[in-house]
Amino acid sequence: MKIGKVIDNVWATRKDESLVGQKFMIVQLMDESRQFKGSIIVAADYIGAGIGDKF
Repeated sequence: MKIGKVIDNVWATRKDESLVGQKFMIVQLMDESRQFKGSIIVAADYIGAGIGDKF
């Protein structure tokens, strides 16, 4: 499992049919020293997270 913090959202004009209705968020992952300075990924938001939320 990865831990990250939502830093922004992404607008997608076209999505795969299985992702319609999902919101995409840009997430900064926690690195080995437990700081939010790791890789940045795009995640499908299934839980209704907002900018600044950690999960």
